[in-house]
Amino acid sequence: MSLRDLFLGAAGDLSQGLTPDPVGVSDSIKLPDGMLRAVAVARLRRFGECVAGAIGADTLQEAEAALGELYPEYIGSGAGARQLGAALLLGNTARVRSAFGPGVERVKPSRAYGDPTRRDPTRGYATR
Repeated sequence: MSLRDLFLGAAGDLSQGLTPDPVGVSDSIKLPDGMLRAVAVARLRRFGECVAGAIGADTLQEAEAALGELYPEYIGSGAGARQLGAALLLGNTARVRSAFGPGVERVKPSRAYGDPTRRDPTRGYATR
């Protein structure tokens, strides 16, 4: 599952109603106080569109523009999408934490970018 799928799937599910308690002992899982479901759905959908725009980008600049709406502080800092991609691939938790926030180091690594022994850290993706 990609980040795009996560955001768009969450928007679709939430548009149908609140998430039931997986154990079935409590009411549905609620949104934070003051957050309207329609607003949460719209935000999640927009986040998914931003990631989709970055995935479909033809240039690094287009990808950074798409991700800039989702991660304005990180992309606006000059670090850019390429450095974020390299940080994700190489496990640079300090740089990744600055983009995604604390706790990200507990996220399980993905093999979506190919064989980690063939990565080119200067390009931020696997070589062939």
